[in-house]
Amino acid sequence: MSVGTTVAIVAAMIVGYGGLVALIVSQSKSLRAELKGHIGKIDSKIDAVAQSLDGKISAVREEVYRVGNRWTTLKAAWTRSPGLCAPLSALALGCWHNGLYINDWAQFPFLLSIQLDRWPS
Repeated sequence: MSVGTTVAIVAAMIVGYGGLVALIVSQSKSLRAELKGHIGKIDSKIDAVAQSLDGKISAVREEVYRVGNRWTTLKAAWTRSPGLCAPLSALALGCWHNGLYINDWAQFPFLLSIQLDRWPS
């Protein structure tokens, strides 16, 4: 092999590696741009979920406050006249205890019996 052939082979290798490096750099730039786009989409989704959760947490906080106010009112009425408020307390417990609602009438007799045990003699 002559020196000229060796130089030509080395030059072709340098040009080949240079082309490979250029290809890698251009691909990395496009991948970087694509990743930035995906990260932006993920960020916007995270923001949307955070806003949704914030709204739900606020709603739950308001509901707890509202139920707390009703419970305080009911306790005050119970203290003033327990004989009259026992059925109302049972109904209130039917509304609030363990997520029951007023239309869960199957629970009402049990809750009423609990309150009737406290009925003054």
